[in-house]
Amino acid sequence: MELVDTSLGNDYPKEEVKMCIQIALLCIQESAIERPKMVTIVAALSGQFISLPLPKAPSFFGNTSATTEIRPFSGTERITDIYPR
Repeated sequence: MELVDTSLGNDYPKEEVKMCIQIALLCIQESAIERPKMVTIVAALSGQFISLPLPKAPSFFGNTSATTEIRPFSGTERITDIYPR
């Protein structure tokens, strides 16, 4: 609940906040297959009962399947030089 604007005090639906956070975390899953479809997001945010899976930890927390070696940034390379697409 630390993500909620403090100006709201305690006057907000906690379950709706949890659902929004869950949807946000699902939308940033590393694998596109694990991300929800837009129609599912709209339905959930519109109040329809949708069973959403629990999100996995985002890859920027170290839970990545990438095997790229991480090198320190020298300041002279562009990001596309370090990790070309």
